[in-house]
Amino acid sequence: FLIQKKDLCEILDLIYFWCLDLTQNKTRIEAFTDSCDTIYRWYKTLSMQAYKIMINLSPRKIGGIGHVVEIDESKFSKRKYNIGRNIRSPWVVGGIDILTGDVFFTEVFFRNKETLSRVLLENVEYGTTIITDCWAGYVNLEELGFLHLTVNHSENFVDPFTGANTQAIENRWSIYKRKFRSRYITCNSELPYYFAEFIFKSKFKENSFEQIMRNLNKFE
Repeated sequence: FLIQKKDLCEILDLIYFWCLDLTQNKTRIEAFTDSCDTIYRWYKTLSMQAYKIMINLSPRKIGGIGHVVEIDESKFSKRKYNIGRNIRSPWVVGGIDILTGDVFFTEVFFRNKETLSRVLLENVEYGTTIITDCWAGYVNLEELGFLHLTVNHSENFVDPFTGANTQAIENRWSIYKRKFRSRYITCNSELPYYFAEFIFKSKFKENSFEQIMRNLNKFE
């Protein structure tokens, strides 16, 4: 199909502003457009494209010997029936490598030892030093080949003896939740695309625009 020059310039602007991580409202101002629906649809399309790119990359764990990875879980949405009853919403387990800034995020419905152990084995390299809170699901991580430090958040934000803390991953939660609200994401089904987008932008900081443009032919 043919795209008029004006439309093509607008699309390129939207892609560029998305790569800069501008909010939809800020993009509307910068792109000189009143079409909030167009921006919303393109932001959603680009998130899905980032998801495809990340899925097609070879799986790569974060951390490794000599690396420290902070682990934490958080809730990003709560859905309700119209009558007010809660529908079970997933937890998101996340980790950040303090040395490299590499991250991972994955959805889980349970925070038990079996689930969290599986998540860590799938996403964190053997021999990594892992820092968590004192949640029971993280007990005996040494059995999985990790070094394990904890911080008791009911007493301290930073362990007074080891210096262990989870402030980096908690800071990520705070940043992502602000962006989450600004993107009008309202359902759990959009979470995988949302987190794939942020991992994509973290991995391709310098060339996210080029990466997206190379994959334009895969847009559906």
